[in-house]
Amino acid sequence: MGSPKKTRDYACILERLTDALASVPDSTLILEEASVHQPGYRLATIVLGHRHSRRALLTAGTHGDEPSGVEALCAWLEQHRYRPWLDRWQFVLLPCLNPWGYEQDVRENHDGKDLNREFNAPHPAAEIRFVRSILQQPFDLVIDLHDDRDSHGYYLYQSVDAGAEAVGRQILDRVGNITSINVNSEIEGRAADRGVIDGPCNPDRLAWWPLAAYAQTHGVRRVLTLEAPGRHSIEVRVQAHLAAIEAAIEYCSRLNRE
Repeated sequence: MGSPKKTRDYACILERLTDALASVPDSTLILEEASVHQPGYRLATIVLGHRHSRRALLTAGTHGDEPSGVEALCAWLEQHRYRPWLDRWQFVLLPCLNPWGYEQDVRENHDGKDLNREFNAPHPAAEIRFVRSILQQPFDLVIDLHDDRDSHGYYLYQSVDAGAEAVGRQILDRVGNITSINVNSEIEGRAADRGVIDGPCNPDRLAWWPLAAYAQTHGVRRVLTLEAPGRHSIEVRVQAHLAAIEAAIEYCSRLNRE
């Protein structure tokens, strides 16, 4: 049996990232082999604004069949949309955490692992070890981008400290200018308020941890998991994610000034 046919090209993503950073001062692109079992799949870490103490982590592509987050982070760099905050924030981007799944358009990695169920695994996949190593550093904000193919509207999970509870509402107010919001009272088995699913979750009660739970247990005060509606075009999903990222950073920037 031959190898699965690629539906996307991860090398093109790396090329776009490299080109986008070519003229950006105070930035780095680090590429690391994901695993000896996946030669050629180098996981990318991008750092913008090295000197700043406020730090945000933006991640995408944990599920390979959810490409809008990957496209959104590429666009965020290519369109220089980070510039309004680069005098105050350091941004760390992990733009495609599951490159094999991204190329094959499947949720899991090459070993059939759903990476967003593996963050408390005793022997986690190489991609998980990579993300966990990044989260040993302190962050003020984590934004994890996803698609939900079954959702008719945008929604989010938030785990935030006191005083930041309105961040989810402000994000969805902004996104609502671009696409529909999932206003169901229950989403994915969780109570929801007009698209906001509140935390904090209790990781001790979870059989498996997503990235958000791991970030929470490692001291990140504001963790957002953003879910774009998979029934809409990728262009709309990308624009919705870009609006959500900007709303979140604007809100957290105001909190940090107060």
